[in-house]
Amino acid sequence: MDAAGYGDFDWKKTIGDPDHRQPFRAWGGLQPTGPGLEEFVQFCRTVGAEPLICVRFNQRVPRDAAEEVEYFNGTSDTPMGASRAKNGHLQPYAVKYWQVGNEIQSADYDARLADFCQAMKKADPAIKLLSSYPTPASLKSAGQWLDYTCPHHYGCGDLPAMETDFAHVRELLRENAPGRAIKIGVTEWNTTAGDAGPRRAMLWTLANALACSRYHNLLYRQCDLVEIANRSNLINSFCSGIIQADNHRLYKTPTYYAQQLYATLAGNRPLRLASALPPNTGPDLSATLSAKGDEVVLFAVNDTKAGITCPLDFSAFGTTGQSMAVWTLADRQHAGEPDVANSFAEPERVTPVRATFRAHAARFDYPFPPLSLTVLRWKVKRT
Repeated sequence: MDAAGYGDFDWKKTIGDPDHRQPFRAWGGLQPTGPGLEEFVQFCRTVGAEPLICVRFNQRVPRDAAEEVEYFNGTSDTPMGASRAKNGHLQPYAVKYWQVGNEIQSADYDARLADFCQAMKKADPAIKLLSSYPTPASLKSAGQWLDYTCPHHYGCGDLPAMETDFAHVRELLRENAPGRAIKIGVTEWNTTAGDAGPRRAMLWTLANALACSRYHNLLYRQCDLVEIANRSNLINSFCSGIIQADNHRLYKTPTYYAQQLYATLAGNRPLRLASALPPNTGPDLSATLSAKGDEVVLFAVNDTKAGITCPLDFSAFGTTGQSMAVWTLADRQHAGEPDVANSFAEPERVTPVRATFRAHAARFDYPFPPLSLTVLRWKVKRT
């Protein structure tokens, strides 16, 4: 991102007395005052989310970034920590993740990134640092300070291209930061970033939810490398928000419900899948094991207009049959069209339906509906 994208943004103008905050220009318009960066961190803490702050790089020096870290993480006897305490929050926020610049790829970034990292680590050695786009020069110059490097994936509907990019970053890390356990944080992703007009409204559709679900499956397959993936965006944002709202109401898009299923049902240990089926046949699959090891959760995306019956084998986790909990995200009106969407008039046309499926043995066939995301939960039976 260049300096024009940030306009005249200064994080210090978003803190303190709201009545004295100044609006700033960014993204082509004047942004109103209101909740600032500190309220954002407070909101994250309230809802149990982990904040990630991106410090401005263009038109800034390392001291600016260090002061931002100190404001949020320094004790009240530090200069910026004292400023935070004066604003009403005595205890440090202990923000863990800090990204240096956003969507920057330049010789200036490569030359100055290490200075930013060192200054920020001096303010709080416990923070995790993320770079902008990964390049050989940035990794060589600042790799010793970095914990993550951050490609952006705004074409996640093209899974082969995304997989190729992950392989490319793996090679960059191997060649330019050997011995460093730098991971990937995909700090922005979606099926598109810049499409205008009717095509952008495709972000509201069931097809988009299924494309995003397949990207989730890819992230599980890359879990040894990818630890962070932040979808863009949350609310409105020219159709890309998974929540759509006006002044007094909201509805959730199909992609919201897809991500809700991954967020609330998935385990924390991705599993490797084996298949005897020909490549690129059947639904797109991923599976996880719960933290306690007592449940396997299988995610299956069928983005075709035809139902697919697929053989499944859970015998590694128990040989007897059972009743399985199943969630299916699909069009409740069964129109057979990938472009269906929710709306203020029909806010729950595409929403998950919970049911049960009786598997009479650990090996069975399951019929995956057309244009659907299916989640099956298998209870592990120890012998």
